[in-house]
Formats: sequence, structure tokens, C-alpha cells
Amino acid sequence: MERLFNDNTHAEQLRSDAAARQQKAAALAEEAAALLAARDLSGAESRCEAARQLWIDGPAVRRVEEELAVVRLQQARLERVEAMAKDGNVDGAHAELHGMPPTSPLLRTRIYDMKQSLARAQGLEGNFLLRVDEGGEFLCARGDSLSIGN
Repeated sequence: MERLFNDNTHAEQLRSDAAARQQKAAALAEEAAALLAARDLSGAESRCEAARQLWIDGPAVRRVEEELAVVRLQQARLERVEAMAKDGNVDGAHAELHGMPPTSPLLRTRIYDMKQSLARAQGLEGNFLLRVDEGGEFLCARGDSLSIGN
């Protein structure tokens, strides 16, 4: 009878420990999501990894992991765009940027800067491109005259 009591006590302790780990993991995943929203990628990744170590199958942990995976894919795509621009393929870099899906707030400033440098590389220094979400791009030329062609 004493052995049964000890087994039940041990099982209850294990359940209690598991519940505490799940709560801690969920809290860390929430912190990771908040850090990601605050544009702190390294902080978000470290919190996510800590949460993953506590509860690998937690829904909050998986959700943050998926968000981080999307950001990493977008970063890799931006690196390709930077490589294209560096190699002089401005049109390809511009097309790649234009084809990107909506990006996280974390990368918007970087994308804006890239678009500005691509516009300068295309000779649009004093002019600007007006990009409207889901509306297209328009060249806005400032000045008294505009020459097109030869």
C-alpha cells in the first residue's frame, strides 16, 4: 500500500512539474512574440528557444516559431535582393522586392532603405516612386520638364 502511495505522489509531482513547465513556456513564448513586435529579433529568438526547451509542442511556442521562420525567409530573400543590386541587376532586385508578400514590421525599414537605394541606382535621385499597397507603383517626377526617350 505504501508503494502505491509513493507512486501516486511521484505521478502527481510529475504532473505538477509538467504544468509549471508549460506555464513558463507559454509566458516565454508571449515574451518572444512581444519582442518580435518590438523589432528585437535576437531577443525573440532566444526567448523562443528557451520556451522550446521547456515545451516543444506548446501551441504558443509553435506559433512564435512559425513567425520567426517567416521573418528568416524574408531576410534570406532580402539578402538575395542586396546581392542582385550589388551585382548591378537593379531591375531583377526591384522585381524581387516588388514580388515580396507583406512583410513584418521588423523588416519594413530595411526594405524601404533598399527601395530608396535601388531608385537612386536607376537615376531617380530627385524623383521618387510612389508605391501604394495593392495599388501599384507610380513615378513622380519633380521639376518643370521631363524628357522621355532620346
